[in-house]
Amino acid sequence: MSRRKGEVAGHINEREFPHLVELELPPGGFRSQNLEFDAFHREHGIPIRRGRGRHEVEQFHVRFCFPDAPTADAFRKRFGGMGLLGTTLRYPYEVRKAEDYFCDLPDLTIAPEMLRLAEHILDSKAGEFDPTTFRDRYEEALLAHLKGQAGRRRSRAQEDLCPAAPVVNLMEALRRSVAEDIKGAAARKGASATPARKRA
Repeated sequence: MSRRKGEVAGHINEREFPHLVELELPPGGFRSQNLEFDAFHREHGIPIRRGRGRHEVEQFHVRFCFPDAPTADAFRKRFGGMGLLGTTLRYPYEVRKAEDYFCDLPDLTIAPEMLRLAEHILDSKAGEFDPTTFRDRYEEALLAHLKGQAGRRRSRAQEDLCPAAPVVNLMEALRRSVAEDIKGAAARKGASATPARKRA
């Protein structure tokens, strides 16, 4: 496999199996541990997936990719190494170089007192991060918007499901009205035909 194909395969593995354990490659390679690696993966019923290698000055690091955190943690406890959670936000070809953005910035010499002031501000703001106090205002606004949309859809659906007003048959209403008029006229005629008694 060519180096380029290996990088692409490693990149795909890291994307699909994002729980990574990074091991330092010993001078002689992993020859003595390969059988143990195979045995571990067979025990967990998964194939060996390797991510992209990473170079430091005189050290090469190999990444092993796992589908979930418990398996990655078990591998790390058994073979050492450093646990990582890899999340690919952008592929390398999608990211422009930093020089493209910052090449126009002039080189400035900053006064020592300004540096001390900046360090003081950073030190005063530093602290332990408590995830329970974090509020994601964007997520809250998005959820409120979606709930509002759902409420509007529900009210429209309820309007559609409301029983329709009864349909009026105009001819039947006209017949009833004529019949009531005829009864009323007959009652009035009968009342006027009865002679009034004379008083003594």
